[in-house]
Amino acid sequence: MDSFGQADINQQEDALAYVERAIVLNIDEITVARTELRKWLFSQTKTEVQGNSIGDALQELSSSSVKDNVIGVVLIRCLSVEKLLPETNSANQLTRLIVEICEKTNPNLCAFIGLKQGSQNYQKFTILSEGHKTICNLLSSLTENYGDVNAVIRARKNILGSLNHSIVRSYCKPFKLQYFKSCVEVLFSRLERVSSLEASFLQDYEECQRAIEDIHIVINDNLSFLSNIFDKFIENTEIVLESFLVSVRAKYNAKVVKAWGNEIYIQKRYPMHEPSREFNVSVPLRNEGTGLAMDVRVVAITSSEDILLSSHSIMLGSVRPGNFSVVLDAMVVSPTAEFQGLIEVEWAEIGNPERLSETFEIAIRAQKSDIDWPALEYWSPYSTSVAEGGQFIG
Repeated sequence: MDSFGQADINQQEDALAYVERAIVLNIDEITVARTELRKWLFSQTKTEVQGNSIGDALQELSSSSVKDNVIGVVLIRCLSVEKLLPETNSANQLTRLIVEICEKTNPNLCAFIGLKQGSQNYQKFTILSEGHKTICNLLSSLTENYGDVNAVIRARKNILGSLNHSIVRSYCKPFKLQYFKSCVEVLFSRLERVSSLEASFLQDYEECQRAIEDIHIVINDNLSFLSNIFDKFIENTEIVLESFLVSVRAKYNAKVVKAWGNEIYIQKRYPMHEPSREFNVSVPLRNEGTGLAMDVRVVAITSSEDILLSSHSIMLGSVRPGNFSVVLDAMVVSPTAEFQGLIEVEWAEIGNPERLSETFEIAIRAQKSDIDWPALEYWSPYSTSVAEGGQFIG
């Protein structure tokens, strides 16, 4: 397709968008939508002159060789809007003209909604007037109220099946169905990831929220009867997603606490009497929740000028309920009897999109300075020889 042909299609789609937007936004004042519809119909004939009516446009389309199926779709859509089209009578012959145009431009759609050869025009017109409702009924799975996230996920087959229905695709294509469909497919994928409660839950939830926001954007940018249908679906999805988070958060909460008692001093002492001496401080912690503490990160700081602590964030990954410890890299700058600092622990929990954190005061005391600790490092206080004496048997 050359650039001129594509430009014509884009212009036609923009004009149709004005018609649909006018219907959605001015449902109580249909004059605006009628004006836009008249402009669009004449854009299909390219014969508009000042004072021409919708009836004149339909007369031109009925007698022309134009067979664009979008014309039939738009007429069936407009028949569903009360008082949008002029009232049909024997003078304007709108009943006959609309039936002729729809059968000529969209025979498959007409056959699907029930038009039968040999029926009277008034009978066909009545069926065409209900055609929009018939198509919307095919999309009813999008407007159902689902009780939970899993129910929405189980509806995936029915929903995507309806969106892939050949008649739905043909009828809804002028109203940008492909944009809605692409976003819904992504949303289902994100919902499945969230419901699986993987270690990547936080990221999965954020991506799910972005998928929902993308659908909101498509709805706002493409106002039509489809936007109303998908708005109901996304509203229900947001409600069940929030309920899912609440239930999961209660079941899989994680809480990191210190595991060295109520005072700030930890029990173990460390060598802090030799300048430039490097050592590792093991800080006991505990996850006293019922679920994983995910993506656990620890940062330690001290105001002491005698001890240098590594400023790097320590990544512990996921931590199960129970005791665990974090090892801090330290170095003696000047000999000291003790130093104090702060331990900040940050983590995520399943079902909670927000990260949690706790800060603990900690104090480390030095080993006694009058003991030769290096000499004792390889000293074994217990003999490996055979034990003897009257107290032993064997």
